[in-house]
Amino acid sequence: MSLAWAKIDRLAYDCNTLWQLCIRRVFPIKQLENPKVVMSLVSPAGNSAEKVDLMYKPRHSHYDEVYTADGELRAHWQYPIEALQALGVDGLSERQHKARRILRDDGATYNAYSKPKISQIWNLDPLPFVLASEEWESVENALRERAELLNLLLDDIYGERLLIRHKIIPPAALFSHPDFMRACDGVKLPGDQQLIFHAADLVRSGNGDWMVIGDRAQSPSGSGYALENRTVLTRVMPSLFRDAHVHRLSLFFRN
Repeated sequence: MSLAWAKIDRLAYDCNTLWQLCIRRVFPIKQLENPKVVMSLVSPAGNSAEKVDLMYKPRHSHYDEVYTADGELRAHWQYPIEALQALGVDGLSERQHKARRILRDDGATYNAYSKPKISQIWNLDPLPFVLASEEWESVENALRERAELLNLLLDDIYGERLLIRHKIIPPAALFSHPDFMRACDGVKLPGDQQLIFHAADLVRSGNGDWMVIGDRAQSPSGSGYALENRTVLTRVMPSLFRDAHVHRLSLFFRN
């Protein structure tokens, strides 16, 4: 079982050569436009305790998360903007400090690549990234299909190798890959699911399309951070989560 986990961790985590030869035929990666977005936040002069104006005018031609191309506020941002405006600058600052205290008390830390031996408190932005339910459903379905395809690829690489027999990928691309584990040849987990965990790094292009720029199948440390983020924000902004009908994470962790 340990060998089977190791082969999933190593080969599925870094299979760039195989990915270019096989997977990208099904999921082509578009040329990413310049993702830099320039925004200005217009705040009213006066006491910071007053209601803050979070409205702004996009100064770019790329897709904007909050506004449509016609300058209209997107429907799924309507309530979050109203709730954040009601908090004001002082309210947001207070909740940010509270979130940091909770993260510190919970021991939520990370190690920066530049200082691997020094643990730092996990940073959490109190301003949420909001997606409409319809858009998330589309992203979720696409990621599920992608994970199923990766699972089939992993199963075939250490099994029948039909991709090689049918000349979809050349043998050298697999057998010369530094992360191909020959000791795991023929090793199979019970059932059809060989890929235990899959995560994807997503970006949005300038025209609003979602794209995958990386896949991860190593130990799921990011899941813990996602759960911690949700736990903390439900404590510091309970009404926002309650009234905005945020999708729950419990089903993922229950499974």
